[in-house]
Amino acid sequence: MNNRISQRAFKRMTTQSSKKSEQKKQKILTILIGLTLISLLVFTPQMAFFASASSELSLETILESSGFTNIELTDIETFPAGLYNITLFAEFAAYYNDNILSYYMVETADYYTIFTAAEGATGVNGGCVVPPLSKIFQVDTEFGLSMTTPYHQYFTEVYLNPDFPEQHCKIYKNLDNPTMLLIGFENCYGGTSDRDYNDMVFSLTALEPVEIISVSRALETPNYDESVVIISQVKMGSYDIDSVVLSYQVESSIWTNVTMNLDNTCLLYTSPSPRDRTRSRMPSSA
Repeated sequence: MNNRISQRAFKRMTTQSSKKSEQKKQKILTILIGLTLISLLVFTPQMAFFASASSELSLETILESSGFTNIELTDIETFPAGLYNITLFAEFAAYYNDNILSYYMVETADYYTIFTAAEGATGVNGGCVVPPLSKIFQVDTEFGLSMTTPYHQYFTEVYLNPDFPEQHCKIYKNLDNPTMLLIGFENCYGGTSDRDYNDMVFSLTALEPVEIISVSRALETPNYDESVVIISQVKMGSYDIDSVVLSYQVESSIWTNVTMNLDNTCLLYTSPSPRDRTRSRMPSSA
């Protein structure tokens, strides 16, 4: 009898012990699940960030996908005076909506905006600019380029960078077009960033301006009823010219502008005024 009571007591104790053990396991499991969820909440943004960063294109890949495969790295920091075309290809930067590209005259603090924060890429963290955005500007003296971010301003001239001697710009020469440079800016302060130079990627192409070489006329002293032929030689430079404007004046009358369009092998122009019937001719070889 005592043995049975002892066995029942033992079984009861064993059952209670098992229940307590099971409850402890459930508590431990609940704690582990809670910790796992907290861990996921803590690390998920980081994982998303790395996934976004790894999807960025390198400077070289951006240039290659834009058709620039024959390139050479240079040590250029400033650019000569002239007329330039600048084309924006990509902006892979968290603050691309705040970055501003400007040019400045060397040894001055005067900045002239080329691309504002509202222009360019449209993705969450930027991306390629589709289609590429082009502008033309002219500078009368030697100049450099600058990218302004929410925290710092960086320059093609290395000594001006706030974290000197860090370089924030890579400049390649397009060996297929010697007038074109391919440029990538890095917007992270210090030397510990990825240094991918894809935060703003663009080309800078020197343009040859249109130049009037000479203007002559025949007859020099026409009579009232004689036609006058104007011959003008124009250097087309980097542009395809399909029209030129001729301004003329008869005696003391007001100046008249005539748009002169290409006609077959030469540029033939006829004045709308029947009084002098002015015509001008420019050979297509000019």
